[in-house]
Amino acid sequence: MRTSDWQNAIYAFGNSISIDDQNAEGWCNIASCYMQQDKLKEAMLCLEQALKQNRKSWKIWENYIIMCLETLNYNKAVSGSREIIR
Repeated sequence: MRTSDWQNAIYAFGNSISIDDQNAEGWCNIASCYMQQDKLKEAMLCLEQALKQNRKSWKIWENYIIMCLETLNYNKAVSGSREIIR
């Protein structure tokens, strides 16, 4: 990710996910790579997986809310905002 090599970063984080699919940070990192490539649908799916694994991380919620706003999904953005406030 530091070198902006998004495809290789997705591959590397995908390998870590294949070992431990409950790795919320790995899912979030894959989502970030997809966001950098404007692959919003894929990013959203990865963020939803990250939230299934860790609902207490404000960083994941923040990225989720941003993605919801980017994709004009305001209902999910409001729900995410409620969760982050809670």
